[in-house]
Amino acid sequence: MKLFLLTTILLLGLTEINAQCYPDRHSTSVYDSWLSDEKNPNPNTTRGLSHWIMYDLGSTYNLGQTHFWNLNDPDRLAQGMQNFYVDVSADGMTWKEIGEFSLSQASGATNYEGEVGPDFDGEKANYILITVKDNFSDGAIAGFSEMKIELTSASLAINLIDFLVECSVDNIPRLGWTAIADSSSEYFLLEQTLNGEDWEELAEIPVDNINQEQNYIYDANDSEDNYTYRLSSVDASGNIQFLQLAATTCKKDRSFDVWPNPFEVNAMVRLNGFENKDVTYQVHDMLGRIALSGNIAVRSDDESFSISSERLSSGQYILTIDDGFETYRKTIIHTATR
Repeated sequence: MKLFLLTTILLLGLTEINAQCYPDRHSTSVYDSWLSDEKNPNPNTTRGLSHWIMYDLGSTYNLGQTHFWNLNDPDRLAQGMQNFYVDVSADGMTWKEIGEFSLSQASGATNYEGEVGPDFDGEKANYILITVKDNFSDGAIAGFSEMKIELTSASLAINLIDFLVECSVDNIPRLGWTAIADSSSEYFLLEQTLNGEDWEELAEIPVDNINQEQNYIYDANDSEDNYTYRLSSVDASGNIQFLQLAATTCKKDRSFDVWPNPFEVNAMVRLNGFENKDVTYQVHDMLGRIALSGNIAVRSDDESFSISSERLSSGQYILTIDDGFETYRKTIIHTATR
């Protein structure tokens, strides 16, 4: 009995020693890993179709030293990530490449402790994107087990309280935000985009009332399109800090309907999405001559008006509706009264 107890104590002691010697060991289960079995469009469009994983940090952080554990399933070691790219972003749309890096193949052992990865030297980011360049086999499936990264809260020159977009009576976007800026802040940068990739600068708004809560308002240009807006701050050294995105739906989809069509005496035209707009309508014959025209002050989402056949001969016409930005067309047909 004494020998049994002693053996048990030794075994327990060896187990503890083994755990203490390999504190960062990783399991050999594929379920404790990230694995991509299909290439998909990359958030960084320059990467194309690829195996990738994106981390949303939820705030702005300074990135430090990393540690990686490659895919440690003994049956999948060759699928582990070998060479990879790291990109960072403030908004998840505009990306900056940090570099190309490599990992060693995992051992598949239960005491596998990974390896030290790149040090990002305080690079600021809200998003981290890892894209696999290749693995240790054919690249069809790729992944790794875990990444650990040192994060410290980034010192922000701007404390943004809110950023909102409202639509004016004329459906023009009005951008408003509330922020507290410190003495290193110079101005706010406003940009807009239609596709999420190509950003156009709108304005530079000087910072006001340092270290105090301040409201800011900017009226965007009237446009037929719905834009996404990006608000950033710029300090005295020219460093840009992304703050927030906001989208607008001020511009509604517009169309119009005509009934009956063909018509004999009168046709009703219903305007959809033109509310609070002054529109011009014209009826052209097939030679391009204007047969009818008029102006409508639209006050509701389904405003209607009538087209009379009094000045129209039997035949085919083109009805156009112009809201000042875009012209909408529809073919109408007037038939002779029976």
